[in-house]
Amino acid sequence: MVAVKGRKNSNKNLPIFSHEFIIQNHGDIVSCVAMIFVTGLMVQATSPWAYTFIAIHHNITSDVGDPAAPMKYTTGWKDACAVFFSLLITIVMHAVFQDYIFDKVSKRLHLSKVKLAKFNESSQLVLFYILSIIWGIDIIISE
Repeated sequence: MVAVKGRKNSNKNLPIFSHEFIIQNHGDIVSCVAMIFVTGLMVQATSPWAYTFIAIHHNITSDVGDPAAPMKYTTGWKDACAVFFSLLITIVMHAVFQDYIFDKVSKRLHLSKVKLAKFNESSQLVLFYILSIIWGIDIIISE
């Protein structure tokens, strides 16, 4: 008599907080953390606290002078919160580009594991270079 083998379940749920779970879902996890700061802007009681994470906050303008004078900012310890939030948004954008652009293209190319790893790394670097060039041109034009 032939024993009937069960179907292998290749779509296993990974245990939460395992290394593999964090790697596969890092974009979703970080976007949830970023949404906490964004929803904090909606509540009036938490809005000043959440605003420190969204915008630059190290102001050096004195209130004694001309009230029509523009606000001046410099680098300081209050910028650490804004840098942290920018890092979160960068991670989310990395995951979005990876999931919706680079993974779709790599599936159509049918690459091997080594070539797939090189493709993913190269595509992220090209995207970083393009965005850096656009940002640099914007700074040059605005200054």
